[in-house]
Amino acid sequence: MVPRRRKLVIIGVVLIVSTAAILLVNPLRTMYSFKKIPGYPLYSMTYFGRAYDHLRFTVPQSEEELESVTLHPFGGYRENQACTVFTATGGDKMIYGRNRDLYDKNRALLLFTNPPGGYKSVSIVDLNQLGLILEEDQESISFSQRILLMAAPLLPTEGMNEFGLTIAKADVPTGDIRPFDPAKQSLLFRTAMRVVLDHAKTTGEAIELLSQYNIAFGVYGGHFLIADPTGDSAIVEYFDNQVQVIRSPDPWQVITNFSVGQLDEGETPTCQRYLVTEQSLEGYQGKVSAEEAMAILKDASIPETLWSIVYNMTDLTLDIALYRDYNADLQISPPDW
Repeated sequence: MVPRRRKLVIIGVVLIVSTAAILLVNPLRTMYSFKKIPGYPLYSMTYFGRAYDHLRFTVPQSEEELESVTLHPFGGYRENQACTVFTATGGDKMIYGRNRDLYDKNRALLLFTNPPGGYKSVSIVDLNQLGLILEEDQESISFSQRILLMAAPLLPTEGMNEFGLTIAKADVPTGDIRPFDPAKQSLLFRTAMRVVLDHAKTTGEAIELLSQYNIAFGVYGGHFLIADPTGDSAIVEYFDNQVQVIRSPDPWQVITNFSVGQLDEGETPTCQRYLVTEQSLEGYQGKVSAEEAMAILKDASIPETLWSIVYNMTDLTLDIALYRDYNADLQISPPDW
């Protein structure tokens, strides 16, 4: 009997160890794929599997608590952004441009995901919002810091998936009432963008997915700019207790930090970044190359611009310039993801 019991114990231990090893393979592969891109203040990581589904950041299911949720699920960090986002869809290549402006030297993570049952994507994650405050040119991080990386897919600042569907968000500091449906799940806006990147092929599908959730923007409001390689783009805003979808008769759209849908007819925005971008795109009639798009982002940049990214939705490429160093932009091509 003793040998038989010992055999059963051994079998049980082997099964437990084997199961634990299988469950840990993807998280360990993910955490140790984190690396600094040589020559750039930029990091990259490949997320293996889809463990982030179990970490999905839901927010309290009441209208009052939805309005007060913080943007940083690991603490009290809040953004103060002044971003510029645009689409240019009048040429042969469908182009999407994005400046992320923030009053901190935050580090960016280039994140590649290929979730089972979802779409491949490349997105940008602000490492500060994971609780990772890295020094300039820091290359190695501790194991405890690597654990935080497991939540990275849920906090994209923007991204593009394998179908060229691209999405980003900009702040809208407004006190207008946003829609709340107690029957719907509530998600942080960044997690909502992950849902879009994983499951939407087109702008229309993205809008439909977003409509299934209450979106929590935190202290500030916000709006999304969504586009796909067909040239279909739309601004999605939240005010007057409704989801507002704004399309343009022109082959370009721009958002900065005011509600486009709440402008009075004929009203001229006062945001200089918006005006610079809008006037440039009007001059090009929405037909811009990746290089011209980066030049527009440069003109719209401010001293606090952390990164400028041009997404080529037709060719599935990215051009990235960090900290306004427009002479040293990095290109990411489909073979890389």
